[in-house]
Amino acid sequence: MIEQLEKRMYAAPEAAKHPPFVLFEAPDQQLTLLFTDHRGRQFASKGDIILPPLEEIGDYDFDQAGQVVRIGGAQRLERREVLKRIALLQKLRLNWDGVELQLADAAHFQELKPRYTYLDAQDRVIDNRTGTGYTPLNGYFTDANGERLLPGYRIHVGGFANYLRLLTNKAIAGPPFAQVFAWTFTWAFFSVALTFTLGLLLALILNHPPILN
Repeated sequence: MIEQLEKRMYAAPEAAKHPPFVLFEAPDQQLTLLFTDHRGRQFASKGDIILPPLEEIGDYDFDQAGQVVRIGGAQRLERREVLKRIALLQKLRLNWDGVELQLADAAHFQELKPRYTYLDAQDRVIDNRTGTGYTPLNGYFTDANGERLLPGYRIHVGGFANYLRLLTNKAIAGPPFAQVFAWTFTWAFFSVALTFTLGLLLALILNHPPILN
């Protein structure tokens, strides 16, 4: 459960957007993204990894304006074609030197950060986006306002110890338990008695000779 929480990411508002990307597509529909950093170096993606600078890889072509138009077997796409593939781009998670990036808008990617951090020594989960702390309570990490993080986790319910608490805990034992116990059997008795009585009465009525004739 903690592993699931720590895998959740979010785009921090203060995280800088990376320079605009250019999208390329191969005949097999494999997408390649081209980024240009602040020093003018160009980097292409392969799968979810950003490769070394483009000049170190080779196998690319420029047009007369100096723009890259081909990387390997992938051809550059026009803006309208990029917009058609937004749904695919939104699913991408790119790794650039250990920094995870996701699509921020139709032209930029943005750094992702872990949403939750688990503090083992304190047995607490911290929401890195809001600073809220969550502590374990009844199978869920819960904040001070009672808000729970999902999913929950399994807890041990106590087994026979629960029956001992029933007899020894002052908040439960005595009148509170006696009232609940009495009401349970009262409800069971009268619900069965009423059902039986009504059923028997209806059977007698239906078997009455005038009705049968």
